[in-house]
Amino acid sequence: AGEGVQNGVIIYSDLLLSVATAQWENLDARTEITELVDAINLIGRGFNFNKDFVLKASLILSDFPNIAFKADNFNKRNMNIIEEKWGVIKKSIYQAVSLVSSFGYSRETLRANNAVIPIAYYLMVIGNPDNFELSVKTVENRRKIQKWFVLSLLKKVFNNAPDGLHMLIRETIVRNGKNDFPLEQIIQYCKGTNKSISFTQDDIDEYLLKQKYGNREILAIFTLLYPSIDFSQKFHIDHIYPKSSFTKRKLLGRGIDNKDIPAYMDAVNDISNLQLLPAIPNIEKQNKDFAEWFEETNITDEDKQEYRHLHYIPDMEYTYENYLEFIKERKKLLRNKLTEILL
Repeated sequence: AGEGVQNGVIIYSDLLLSVATAQWENLDARTEITELVDAINLIGRGFNFNKDFVLKASLILSDFPNIAFKADNFNKRNMNIIEEKWGVIKKSIYQAVSLVSSFGYSRETLRANNAVIPIAYYLMVIGNPDNFELSVKTVENRRKIQKWFVLSLLKKVFNNAPDGLHMLIRETIVRNGKNDFPLEQIIQYCKGTNKSISFTQDDIDEYLLKQKYGNREILAIFTLLYPSIDFSQKFHIDHIYPKSSFTKRKLLGRGIDNKDIPAYMDAVNDISNLQLLPAIPNIEKQNKDFAEWFEETNITDEDKQEYRHLHYIPDMEYTYENYLEFIKERKKLLRNKLTEILL
């Protein structure tokens, strides 16, 4: 079986790609699209985009009124338009993936590739400015894009039947012109629909604050909680109280009452015991007790206060006897901040 054939069945995207290849006049569609997929998958820590993504993005970025992923939309006229716009489409997609990478995302954490397409469309509308993801001038605009992106991922609005949402966001961006990304307008237009990215207090309490270590949502939540961090740098999700200390034997050895041990072990992977640390400090921290590490790395009272403020750490003694109280108090701090950001 050749490319695009699995168990004798031709993959639909390869069929559409064959149609495009036959109708492009000056460029080889298969080569161009395959090379773009390879290039964007190498950005940052790597992604998992495919030909379907590029073909779908091409329909949306070409401003076609019908963006359904079907053969009728890959007709001669549409293919000619995509070929004419290919340079702009390619640059827009590449810049959008670069921007998403600068938000800290990669194949492990990006749950919905389709969420990248509106960013590509917006960058195309504003003329694909060079160094958009790095420029000091675009910091506030990038924050708006990042917040929209994170809310969309947390609400999973691109997971099922996203065509209507793509159309709505595209229309909103067109009306907005070359201004900053229309975050508030999109939030308003989506309110009351099944694609809403608005949050309630219940969403915060019963969804966001119940996330555990290993869930993809953790990075999205931390993106909201750490707005000043440059996510293009390498960061680790760190257990504040080290996970290695949460065995029955070790907890008993620290004098923890046997009846409390299940609660201790249940909470170790809770979001309230997680923080974001740059890679090197996290490696240096390793399995040190938090109380010891906190004192070693934050010498002055000002240092301690700054650290607690950045990481939403309650001001208390960080003993193991206080662990459940620590979790409770830190959850309050996280809840307050998420409520401030989202409501």
